[in-house]
Amino acid sequence: MLIGKIMPIINSKSRKKERQVTAQKVIETRNNRTDEEQLALLDQRFGKGQGAVKERERLLSKITARKVVEKIEPKEEAPQKTKRIKK
Repeated sequence: MLIGKIMPIINSKSRKKERQVTAQKVIETRNNRTDEEQLALLDQRFGKGQGAVKERERLLSKITARKVVEKIEPKEEAPQKTKRIKK
């Protein structure tokens, strides 16, 4: 095998481990971003409304669903005290 002697093996065990570590870092940084921040990052990378169509749809649906739920659920208020009538 001539290629193995000339070029180092690209997918060796150490390279695989390196890719796994890098992938884990990417996942952690994405999990620390909000949906709005991720959408802004996509706009910065590809341009407003360009690229990553499916991810944009998913993010927008999650954002609108969260806003709808926030409008429906009123904030909990402290219970009002009632006056007791003495007899």
